[in-house]
Formats: sequence, structure tokens, C-alpha cells
Amino acid sequence: MSHFYHYNTMTYHDQLHPWVVYRLLPNCENVAIARFRRRNDAEMYLATLQRQVPDVRLAIAFEPPEALPTKCEGPDTINSGEVSKALQKS
Repeated sequence: MSHFYHYNTMTYHDQLHPWVVYRLLPNCENVAIARFRRRNDAEMYLATLQRQVPDVRLAIAFEPPEALPTKCEGPDTINSGEVSKALQKS
């Protein structure tokens, strides 16, 4: 049996700057251009970019940091009873 944990992959800087300005590409991909702490700063940057490059599609998104790691559930997840038995054997 295996036991998986998904840990937050955001850097500390990314966690402090949750507002992201994205460039929307035609093949349904997004490229993060800049990150900001405040929404107002992201909106002002977006407005500036749209004035300078009107052809480019841009968007703002809020990406909150995940406070705790989340457990990936699957058919082979170890329950707490199995963990305590495994610890007693070692």
C-alpha cells in the first residue's frame, strides 16, 4: 500500500501575492505575467497593459494559498489503524 500527500507547491512569494495577471493564449493556455498582494494593484497593472498592448487578451485571477496539505484519497489509502499497527511492528 502507498500513502500519498499533496503539498502546496506555491512558493512563499506566491503565497504573499495571490492576485495574478494572466495572458490568455489562443491554445487555451495561460501565462502568469505578474503577481500582486492587492487586487487594486493587479487591476491597475492590467489596465496599463491593455492600453499598451490592446491586442493581447489578459485576465486577473485570485489564487489563495492552501493552508494545509491535502491527503490524496485512493483505493490504497492507509487508515489510522493500519498506521498504528505498522508503527508497533517497527
